[in-house]
Amino acid sequence: MFTFTIRKKILLSFGILVLLLVAVGFISHDSLQANKSSLSVLVNDIQPAMEQSFKIVDQLDRASASLGFYLLSKEELHKKAYLSNMSSLTVSVKALGDMSIVKKDPATMTLVKNVSVELTKLQSFKDQMIGYASDDSKNMPAMKFAGVEVNPRAQTILQNLQEMIQSESSEKASDERRQLLLDIYGLRTNFANSMNELRLFLAFRQDATKANLKTYMELVNNDLAKLNKYDQNVLTFEQQPALENINKVFKDWSVAADKLVKIH
Repeated sequence: MFTFTIRKKILLSFGILVLLLVAVGFISHDSLQANKSSLSVLVNDIQPAMEQSFKIVDQLDRASASLGFYLLSKEELHKKAYLSNMSSLTVSVKALGDMSIVKKDPATMTLVKNVSVELTKLQSFKDQMIGYASDDSKNMPAMKFAGVEVNPRAQTILQNLQEMIQSESSEKASDERRQLLLDIYGLRTNFANSMNELRLFLAFRQDATKANLKTYMELVNNDLAKLNKYDQNVLTFEQQPALENINKVFKDWSVAADKLVKIH
């Protein structure tokens, strides 16, 4: 019978161990390369596209707010801010569509094209909205009510949302915090759309706009429900009272918005 000496057994065991170490080394190297590639895509492609999307949302919010202030105050400063943000929106949407990661994904490219189409429609109302600011005699009761009961509450909500976003910027990035930031932006966007639809209703009294307002207000309630589910340990010291204020003020804003529609 063939037998191994102790020396051969030791050498064989050592050889197997070396082979295992080499195999683990190759696996670790491949895994490292894969992670490096994924990280490169995240830093160079996904993150810039995400930041550009947030920039578009911010410009749209600013354009909507500037238009509202101009309709109420007739101040040239707000008119210039509105026109500037509308121009910047066109440039920003085009820049997003030109990004390689967007072009590579048909579904995302379709979304960007849809945004571009809707932006074109929005741009077509520009002169009409500016012209409306000079003649609001037919809407004076509603405009007065909006100035006292609706707009101040809207500004309070937007200020609290901005505080939540600014507070998040100092937190360490993680998947949970990234989702929280997306949910905050989602709330801000849907609330800004609610304000915009309310202003469009004041301008044109269209049933479709009133229906859109109801839809966006429901979305805002859904967004608030998402944020209210976050554990208190996740929300920062500044975010907790800001969210409480938003919950309270939005209820009052909703009541005032419904009354404004009835007045108008």
